[in-house]
Amino acid sequence: MVEARALVRGTLGAAPVPGLAPRPGDHIVEKMRMSGWEGTSLETILKAEARNVVIVAGAWSTMSIAHTARLGPTRAT
Repeated sequence: MVEARALVRGTLGAAPVPGLAPRPGDHIVEKMRMSGWEGTSLETILKAEARNVVIVAGAWSTMSIAHTARLGPTRAT
């Protein structure tokens, strides 16, 4: 990934696929770990907006998606 400069903020490799670009009012949660809960503001945003349903989708379903779905906010550290 490093050699290919993949997932570098602001480049094509990190851009959302067509149709999934953020819209006005959307929250963007950047993560640096496998789980979307660890080290992010995701849980805080969801609580502030009184959301209790999360739909998890994306690439690397055996890694990032699975970690986010399995860990959940109540078990994140």
